[in-house]
Amino acid sequence: MARLRYAVRPAAALVVVLFLAGCPKVASFDPIAFEQTKGLKAQALALMDRAGEPYAEHRVDVDTLRARLARAYAREQGRPSNERTLQQWGILMAPQGHLLAGFLALWERRSVLDEAFIDEARVQVADAFDEILGLENGKLRGD
Repeated sequence: MARLRYAVRPAAALVVVLFLAGCPKVASFDPIAFEQTKGLKAQALALMDRAGEPYAEHRVDVDTLRARLARAYAREQGRPSNERTLQQWGILMAPQGHLLAGFLALWERRSVLDEAFIDEARVQVADAFDEILGLENGKLRGD
């Protein structure tokens, strides 16, 4: 009986280790990333409201937003176990996509965009940012 007890302990430890190794890893909540994303959302939506005006009048603002987005994305890349959030950032920032970066590229090409198009694009971009914020909010908190 004593032999069985000593044989079960390593087996039980192995089961625990294998179970923990199979659990998906989740990044920790980052309040700075959360606030930064909220600020980027507000800045992006405000700038999108201006897309009914010539792009040239807002080129500096667009460049500033793009730089801030790139810094946020780079910061997210440095966080461990953050694949899902990175994936969402990648979709939002795809220049050939249909969200923020694609919108900005289209505005640059056409100079002025239609108000109905802007309104619909704003909803989609807001939803994309909300998805990123939801992912961040759902991460483990170190409180």
